[in-house]
Amino acid sequence: MITQESITIPVIPHQKLNPNSVDEFLEIFESVLSLDLENGMELDFTIDSKLGSDKISPTLYLAKPEDAIEIANICKEVYESSYPYKEIEDPRAVKKMIESPENHFILFKIEEDTVGCFRCALDFEHHKGYSGGFMIRKEYQRIIDVTKAIIGSYAWMWSTYKVSRRCS
Repeated sequence: MITQESITIPVIPHQKLNPNSVDEFLEIFESVLSLDLENGMELDFTIDSKLGSDKISPTLYLAKPEDAIEIANICKEVYESSYPYKEIEDPRAVKKMIESPENHFILFKIEEDTVGCFRCALDFEHHKGYSGGFMIRKEYQRIIDVTKAIIGSYAWMWSTYKVSRRCS
């Protein structure tokens, strides 16, 4: 006997994509995202909009020191070695950043391929944050759902800050 299982994916109304605060943003997405970058964050939700999206949702992972060469290569490829912050093109500098407690790189993967990355720095002592280095390899541009990749990256970053703020 063959059985059929229905899988439902949460739908986020596009009107909710304009929250008034970080807490409001997190309320929307913490219930639909597993913010576990160690094991991979699946972006299993849909945004209800007239645009629709047939783009591929990457899985997000927290970079490890051994990913530094890949991150530097992505930067060199995407920016054709013209990225203004040259340290991101240097694997040794990227490795040091990954090893520091304030810097985090999020990798965007499709199966085993790393197709892009995002960088954030969280300075809890001074209550500051930085985000940047959002890069998608050229062959994956217009293929990857960058909206969902940004949402997942920011949800992880802001929830990490929120948890650290409570602990201090």
